Formats: sequence, structure tokens, C-alpha cells
Amino acid sequence: MSMSNTGPEIQNPTVSDLNWSRWFFLSVVFIVLSTTGLLSLFAPAPILFSLIMYGKNKTMLMGAFSILVIYLFSIIFNNVNPLFFGVVSLSFFYGVMLYQIFVKEMDPVEGIVKIGAIIAGLSFLILGLSILGLEISVVEQFEKILVSELEHYKQLDPDLFAKGGERARYLEDVLKNPKEMATTIVSILPSVFFVGIFLSLWASLFSVLRASHIWIQKSTYPYTSNDLVNFKSPNYLVYFLIVGLSCVLFSDFSPHLKLDYVGGNILACVGVFYFFQGFGIYISLLNKLQIKGFIRSLFVVFTIWSLWHVVVIVGVFDQWFDFRKMINRNKEN
Repeated sequence: MSMSNTGPEIQNPTVSDLNWSRWFFLSVVFIVLSTTGLLSLFAPAPILFSLIMYGKNKTMLMGAFSILVIYLFSIIFNNVNPLFFGVVSLSFFYGVMLYQIFVKEMDPVEGIVKIGAIIAGLSFLILGLSILGLEISVVEQFEKILVSELEHYKQLDPDLFAKGGERARYLEDVLKNPKEMATTIVSILPSVFFVGIFLSLWASLFSVLRASHIWIQKSTYPYTSNDLVNFKSPNYLVYFLIVGLSCVLFSDFSPHLKLDYVGGNILACVGVFYFFQGFGIYISLLNKLQIKGFIRSLFVVFTIWSLWHVVVIVGVFDQWFDFRKMINRNKEN
């Protein structure tokens, strides 16, 4: 005699449902990161997660879905900002490039350097060709953009300057002499591009490697976040550091050569690698002190936000003193 269960049947979500739920969550995270200022540095991470877990088709769909959502919100709020679409496109491209590290099972440090060099080279090539196609100088082009943006701000808030305050005074000074601000922007543009590329690649790969428990069943990638933070800058970077410092120190002797701008760009580009090296030492110190959990996250965020220059200096001096070896030796003792 067979017995049947007449109670209500409980349906558990299928694997497919869970996959699409996670896919949708990653899409939302990607959209939020791509449109939130400095957090856009982490925007390639959801793309890399998606490529590892769901493959190319669903990731392409994520990109299209994200662009559509941003476009619809832009129409609803009457604020179509081309910058958002540029960030989404670049972040998607960075995520695809980072995926090659997993496909080829490259060492994460080697992969970051190679991929970063390729992206930086392509970026400067495109930027150079764009500059050649301009009918006016780059400074004049940025001057026009600045004036246009300031006028847009004035239309959104007609009482902006009447209210006073530090922000209003700053914007008023820029409006009085937009060429000076445009010149400053153009002078730091090379290092902004270069540093932004490597920071975004490093931060996104670090985030994905730290969350390896999410994708470990989908990939046989043999490296961990520890391999990434054990970053060691090549010794020849010291020569670029010396050149950059020399340009800054001797800029007063030849003001017309703008050596301070040249040196500043060199120091910024070299400094990003020493930051990675110094950050690895900082992580080793936190491990030695057994600082974990939420407190560890607070320490990391505070250090990156407020003491990043100290991290860079530690990375520079590590070329000679090997701080990580000292920390490990003290740990053993």
C-alpha cells in the first residue's frame, strides 16, 4: 500500500534560478561601481567574477544590460553623461583582459604588469591619435570643456555663487582663469591615465582573489591573493625614481622646460608600483599582529585613504631593507 503526501509541495530554487539571481546581483554591483566616482576602480571585478562563473555569453549580456539601465536612468533624470558609458566600456574591457590571467594561469603580479602595459600602450596611442585630430590645442579643448561644465552647474543652481562658501569661490576662480586649470589638468593627464589603469587592475584582481571561495569550483586557477600582495618592484625602477626626483628638484633652474610636470608624472607612474609593494608589507604586518575581521578592514581603508604616501615610501625603502623578511623573522622569534 503506497502512501502519498497530500501537504503543500515546497519548491526549492533551481541552480539555474540561483545563477540568474547572482548574475543580476553582479550586474547591479557593476552598474553602481561604474557610476560612483573612485569606486569605479573596482568596476572590472564583477565582470571578472561573471566571466569565471558564467562564461562569455552571460557576461556580454551583463554589459548590454548595464548600458541599457544607465541610459534609461539618464533619460529619466535628464542627465545623459557620456562619461558613465566610457567608464562602463573601459571597466568591461579591463575585466576581459584580467580574465586572461585566469585562462592562461599566469602569476598575478606578472599578469598585472603585462596587461597593464598593453592597456596603457593602447590608451596612449589612442590619446595621441585623438590629439593629432584636434583642430585646437589640448589645453584649449579642456578650457572649453571646463567653461561648458561650469555654465551647466550655474544653470542647475543659479544661486551657486550668491550662496558663497569655499566651493563657490573655487569655481569662481576657475571661471575667471579656466586656462590655468586646463593647463594643470593636461599636465597631470599622463600619470592619471597610467596610475588609474594599474590601480583598477590591481584592486579588481585583488577583490576577486580574496573571494576565491565563490568561484573556486569554477576555475583551477592556482594562485591566491597572497601571491598578488607579495609584489616586488624591479630594481631598475629606482633609476626612474631618481630621474623624476631630479626633474622636480631642478625645475626652478629651467622653468620654461616644465620639469616639475615631467618629474611629477614620472614619480606618480613609478609610485604606483611601490604602493603595491608597500601594501604587501602592510598586509604582512597585519598578519603578524593577527588583526582580522572588521578591524582589519578599517585599518586597510584608513591607510589607503590617508597614509598612502607612507605606504609608497615603505615600498621604496623595501628595495634595500626587505621589511617583509624582518617581519617574518620577528614572527618566528
